[in-house]
Amino acid sequence: MNFPTYADAQVYYQWGFDISFCVEGGAITPDQFKEITGKDYGEESTETAGDATPSAGSSESTGSTTENEQVKNNETAPVTE
Repeated sequence: MNFPTYADAQVYYQWGFDISFCVEGGAITPDQFKEITGKDYGEESTETAGDATPSAGSSESTGSTTENEQVKNNETAPVTE
């Protein structure tokens, strides 16, 4: 079985990944790329499905820390005793 599969490429795209590497690695064909993305393989694009790129929001413009950022910081902070 080859990895990634067509189904894997679909999931990666839903997660917001650029799946060009799946075509380059031979996992899917350029036609399958178009089936999944709706775009021709090699077409320049700045947006994908489920684009995970954050837009400038209030936390970025004010420099404050959002609740999600604080949780992430707490989860990765070293434990002190």
